[in-house]
Amino acid sequence: MKKTYLVLILTLITFSIYSQNYYPFPDSNAIWNDKSYWSPHTWIQRYGVYGDTTINNQLYNQLYLIEDDSTININNMTYYAAIRENDTKQIFVKLRDYDYEILIYDFSLNVGDTIISNSPNGYLNWGTCIITDIDTIEIENNHYRRRFKINNYGESEYWIEGIGSKGGLFFPISDYLTGTINDLLCFKHNDTAIYLNNPECDKCFCKLYTPIDELTRNTEYINVYPNPTKANIHIDFELEKGLSTIKLINFNGTLIESRITNSFPIQMNIENLPNGIYLIQLNTEKEIFTKKIIKTE
Repeated sequence: MKKTYLVLILTLITFSIYSQNYYPFPDSNAIWNDKSYWSPHTWIQRYGVYGDTTINNQLYNQLYLIEDDSTININNMTYYAAIRENDTKQIFVKLRDYDYEILIYDFSLNVGDTIISNSPNGYLNWGTCIITDIDTIEIENNHYRRRFKINNYGESEYWIEGIGSKGGLFFPISDYLTGTINDLLCFKHNDTAIYLNNPECDKCFCKLYTPIDELTRNTEYINVYPNPTKANIHIDFELEKGLSTIKLINFNGTLIESRITNSFPIQMNIENLPNGIYLIQLNTEKEIFTKKIIKTE
């Protein structure tokens, strides 16, 4: 009995010590592996912090998309955003094609506080988000971090101090397709896996993804032109006509635009979107058809 009490006391002391230490967001040598699952497809997005940059006299860390790699290698990375933490434990990002920064995390808040963000997308834009609980969790290698529970219209979300959302680094400010499941699979800092949510992510390198080419199916029935394109795309559907939903989706799985139509061809303008690979998805009553397109300068 005395031994049990001793273990309990030591555990409480350990939790207390770790909960009092603040772990800031990493400013170098960190990698996040995010998973999006939208039946029947799964894909991984990797982000890495590398180097500094100054924007409007404000110092940021540079955040990159990482290609098929588990290390920080500038030859396999594409610039995505700038990220910084201020003196009051707030984290801001300036996305590549935005002219302003967005509050994505605020670890200065207490239970009962409301998250105030200027995000144009994601659940931080949907409505009132309130911190409903703050506790301490054990992560890898007997480390402990504070965890913030957030309630938004009855849905629960979690932030982990110094790591980010349990749904993925950019989950709080990203709009995803209905039915998409998002998870932070792994977070690695200084070559050590700090957070590991999937044992199949060897050394924080998760390969549980479906390549973009495998997401496209029944492509022969959709005609998208011109492709590549700089601005306008025309979409034609060769099968029987009827009520269809056309969706434009980026490589992260984020829904960019959706419209309902019963006549083809239709036109979409993507001139203001970043260069890269996108999917045109056509949903009919019977089946889903997809086509890959490329946006260029």
